[in-house]
Amino acid sequence: MSNQQLIDFLTFTNETLSAAIVIMAASLLLYNLVRNTGDRVTRASGALLGCVTLVYMIDSIIGLEPKRISIEAWYRVQWIGIAFTPAAMFHLADALLSTTGRISRGRRRIIVRILYAFSAALTLLAAFTDTILKELATDPVTYMRPGSLFVLYTAYFVVASIVSMRFVWRARKRSLTTSTRRRMTLLFIVFLSPGLGIFPYTLLFDVLRNTEGTPLLPLAIMFNLANLFVVIMLLFMAYPLSFFGTDQPDRVVKTGLMQFLLRGPFTATVLLSVMVTMPRISSALGLKREDLVIVATIGILLSMQWSITVVLPHLEHLLIYTHDQKEAQALRQISERLLTRADRRQLEEAILAAVCDRLRVPTAFIAAIYPDGTAQLEQVVGDHPNSDMTDHIDHELFNLTREFPRDMQRYGNIYIWRSFWLFPLREKGASEQTPLPGIMGIWAREVPPHLTPDEEALLEIFLERAALLLADLRLQFQVFDTLDALATDIENIRQLDGITRYGQIQHETLENSERFNEWVHGALKDYWGGPRLAESELVSLSVVQREQQNHQGNPTRALQAVLAEAIESLKPQGERSMTTTEWILYNILEMRFLQGKKVRDVAKQLAMSDADFYRKQKVAIEEVARRISDMERIELKNEETALPEEISTGK
Repeated sequence: MSNQQLIDFLTFTNETLSAAIVIMAASLLLYNLVRNTGDRVTRASGALLGCVTLVYMIDSIIGLEPKRISIEAWYRVQWIGIAFTPAAMFHLADALLSTTGRISRGRRRIIVRILYAFSAALTLLAAFTDTILKELATDPVTYMRPGSLFVLYTAYFVVASIVSMRFVWRARKRSLTTSTRRRMTLLFIVFLSPGLGIFPYTLLFDVLRNTEGTPLLPLAIMFNLANLFVVIMLLFMAYPLSFFGTDQPDRVVKTGLMQFLLRGPFTATVLLSVMVTMPRISSALGLKREDLVIVATIGILLSMQWSITVVLPHLEHLLIYTHDQKEAQALRQISERLLTRADRRQLEEAILAAVCDRLRVPTAFIAAIYPDGTAQLEQVVGDHPNSDMTDHIDHELFNLTREFPRDMQRYGNIYIWRSFWLFPLREKGASEQTPLPGIMGIWAREVPPHLTPDEEALLEIFLERAALLLADLRLQFQVFDTLDALATDIENIRQLDGITRYGQIQHETLENSERFNEWVHGALKDYWGGPRLAESELVSLSVVQREQQNHQGNPTRALQAVLAEAIESLKPQGERSMTTTEWILYNILEMRFLQGKKVRDVAKQLAMSDADFYRKQKVAIEEVARRISDMERIELKNEETALPEEISTGK
């Protein structure tokens, strides 16, 4: 093969790989759009995939060798995707960090919007001026020469990439579960690949010396390797991103992604390769090009679908259902809501991670107690000092069928064992004589233990969920055939109010709970309490964080403003009355909390008994909590739909 023939072949493969990247990126974009567009990570990754799709699609169009004036126009249009890529990377990194509980207090969201606006400005400069790129050059390949402000984009790309990688690294460090940490690690490795793949390196030719007459063969090899790298990295990026924005078990997500990749991008790429190679083969075979392309395309399409149908179960068995094949085969025939052992261990891991996150302790574990009294370690998160913890649990906590040893140090319902607090796990309503399904151990941050009321309330929820998980474990061991009896309990476990799959407290789910009403009541009681109000859990709400921008970043004043706004929204129209029914709730709230009057004085002024006052005050506080919850829901919706108009229009 001559040197020119090799260059022609590499040019052909490079164009094919560019088209494959378009297929892959566009397919993943469509896959995200049909799954959960309400998830911020999904939408941010969609914006990044949209940029990649646009850039490589125009590369494919330019490969068709249009007229010179059209090539320059296409290069300028291509800068829409190039200019918005740094902003999309930052947006995705911010969204990933937010999923681990590090929610922006307003600054990162503002920066995201500024970056999108800056990208829009760069797009306009590239389209209508020569400041970013200018006249077309053809040696050693076709490219646009850089303008005077191209260095500005380069600096923007580098800074955005570094900050985005830092955010992803922080998200990885904050991930407490092993599965999430593993996925964040993979995302950290491949995160920059889309940006590095679409960066306009050809504009750097003018920066280099003596580029004219550069051999085409090394460039062709380099372009092929770069495109192959992008294809592989897109696949690796698609895997961890597919777990965001869904509450389905991992096995269901993996199965859906595998089926989609095989029947979608993989099949389309094979068909593309057949369609572009058949015309070259037709001349050698002496056949008509059109006839051969049609026959080959239909044949490959049918054989691909048949092959995928035959191979897919084996791939799922090999790659997905590796540890619990027997259970998985049964589960696939009933409902995807039923938990396998792997699913249950993942939920146990999420509970323990949430406990560690809330109590700020390094490690925790759950041990199951079997009918014979043997205690066995079920799940552990964090770094535990004893590598032989399993042996310690098995020997020292043996025969815990109903209660802990009487000589074990105890504070209330908390037992002290080695460096851990131990909590018996019993289902809600179970008696002391009921056999223990298991125990939870939490690293003892202090002895005697001291927990705040909020920590005790949340810990009680976590213990109930863990107990329910272990009870179902015992039930599945005994009677796996009674799947219908387990379905309701397992569905309740999967909800896990207040816990995300990333091991963090999810305050959005608590807004509609009794706990949220208690937070609102506490904040109202501390309305004039100074620093105590700044420690309220409500400060983390997005609506309060947004209000801080109007109060020089003061969380106390911001929360006071939100509370006052919620109370004022209950104020009826017309002249104020102290006795009419429609004014009762507003009068209680305004006089008791905003004015700071005593209960007896307010009740006397409203002509009601103290007992009646407290009943109506509870209703009033619940109404304030509902109004704040509505304000928060609107604020979150506004934040999530704040993508610039330029991205939403796809221009």
